[in-house]
Amino acid sequence: MVDKKRALILFLEKSSEKISNELDTQIRLTALNSTALEFWEKEWKVNSTRIPPNGGWDWRSHYLDFKRRKSKFCIHWRFGIATSCVV
Repeated sequence: MVDKKRALILFLEKSSEKISNELDTQIRLTALNSTALEFWEKEWKVNSTRIPPNGGWDWRSHYLDFKRRKSKFCIHWRFGIATSCVV
């Protein structure tokens, strides 16, 4: 499992760099994990007035659902920061 996690981290780092270059803006792809959720709750959730399908998703429930299935890949983008994947 450690090898899969390391491979995912490397993939996200390389993808972040490539996408940043293509879009000419700084982004960072990260695994959707407890650290990302904490950031989302403190920084994004409290400042967002958006509602689905254009934002406003409950990322904690998505995280728990994805963690059970571990078969989905998603990217959430806001202010040049993207959050993706569950390991």
